[in-house]
Amino acid sequence: MLITITPIKNNIYPNKRQTKHTQFKTVRDTVSFGQKDLLNQSPEEITKQVKSSLTLKNFIAAGGDAEVYKIENSDYCIRIPFINGSYNNKKPISKVKQILKDPNPFSITTEISPSDKVNHVKAKLNNEYTIMKYIKGMPVATPFMSEGEIIQNAKTIAEAPIESFSKLLHQICEAYKYNMYFDCTSVNVIINPKEKTFTAIDFYKAEFPESLHPLSHIFAALNTTKTTTEQQKTFAGKMFKATLEELKPNVTPCTSITNFDFYRFIYKLGYGGIIENQNYVNLLCKIFADIEDLKMQETRKIDVSTVLNGKIKVVNSLLKQLFNVV
Repeated sequence: MLITITPIKNNIYPNKRQTKHTQFKTVRDTVSFGQKDLLNQSPEEITKQVKSSLTLKNFIAAGGDAEVYKIENSDYCIRIPFINGSYNNKKPISKVKQILKDPNPFSITTEISPSDKVNHVKAKLNNEYTIMKYIKGMPVATPFMSEGEIIQNAKTIAEAPIESFSKLLHQICEAYKYNMYFDCTSVNVIINPKEKTFTAIDFYKAEFPESLHPLSHIFAALNTTKTTTEQQKTFAGKMFKATLEELKPNVTPCTSITNFDFYRFIYKLGYGGIIENQNYVNLLCKIFADIEDLKMQETRKIDVSTVLNGKIKVVNSLLKQLFNVV
């Protein structure tokens, strides 16, 4: 069975906000049913399978720090850092030749830190190379994608269920618990067009604490120059709907209520013309301030269910009116 998969960036820059000079290439993946999971094999078997996969046909992407290859007959890919400080015609030199010449099997560890798990890392080889989950799909947009692909992705995002926006919100908020921040560019969200799901793939550890702005960051990553105003309205409406699920009575939000950046997001929508009337900008800010206060009261064991449900009902009515999202 031959499946064509558009490749992904797959954490080329796991600790940096750097996304320049990344190359993408289509990979053909032969799927073998009944194959034993790669990480359940012996070090010798893993070494053999990884080495046999380090070919041009399995190349996924290259950036300033590393290159990534799909591991054949598996659900994984491998990130290989370039030789530090070594260049050929201003291009970093690959370690692939070194790996292929080394007769020894890889030392393998599956003991992964929480921050590595945020970046989809599943194992480390020789404490230098990382095996990551291979995420099927394509980025929202890259300089190497055609205009048609980017336009189709915008259509896919607009058609995606609210649950997809909710899962992306949860992923970003969960990473924040480990001081990992989403690098919010369109390269770093993978769209699965069949399932209509989104996956963030690049998180970095900040040198200094930063504020979490999940709504603004998701909106920035999902939008491109090819996204229409109507599609942006749909994105915004579904993001609000996903967030409202976190604000219902007796629901513990996926992050602190003060982390949701309602006001920043609402004002951005106003400045961008997505919310055309300033009165609605002010009204939404006022209602979300009330909801935030009610959720804070709820943490003090105060019953606010009736009032909170009423506020959420008003927001839902506004979302239908402003963004045509039910």
